[in-house]
Amino acid sequence: MRNIVSGVFAVLLVLGAPQAAGAQEVDPSFEADILKLMEVTGSVRMSEQMAVLISTEVMNGFRKAHPQVPARAFDVVEEVV
Repeated sequence: MRNIVSGVFAVLLVLGAPQAAGAQEVDPSFEADILKLMEVTGSVRMSEQMAVLISTEVMNGFRKAHPQVPARAFDVVEEVV
């Protein structure tokens, strides 16, 4: 009896799981408006600053955690990122 209840529960769980949404087409003019809004509000610049801040902190933490890695390796990563 317990196996039946477990099986039913598993089936209901799988059937009730949310499905991934498919890709939606975005109107090019709408996308352009969004990008312009991001530029006007400064969110593009802000996201660039956040990316630099986060990558710098990650690299500093990695340097401290792995001092055996040559400094040139970190220089190359910073150039690429």
